[in-house]
Amino acid sequence: MVPVSMMATYLTLAALAAVPAEEVFTVLCKARGYRHARLVAELQTLAHNSSGLLPDPGRAWRLNWLTN
Repeated sequence: MVPVSMMATYLTLAALAAVPAEEVFTVLCKARGYRHARLVAELQTLAHNSSGLLPDPGRAWRLNWLTN
C-alpha cells in the first residue's frame, strides 16, 4: 500500500522532491511505511534527479480511488 499511497499523494517525482521532508515522512508513516520513512532524504534526492513525468489521467484517478 505504500507505493500506491505515495503515487496518489505525489503524482510526479518533481512534486515529491519539492515538498518538505516532514510531509513525506508523515505520508509514509500513515501508509505504514516505517522502513521507507527513514529514507526520506534519499527518496527525495532520487526524485529530484528523475524526469518526473505525469501518469496518464486514468491511472492518476485509479491511484487516488485506491487510496481513498
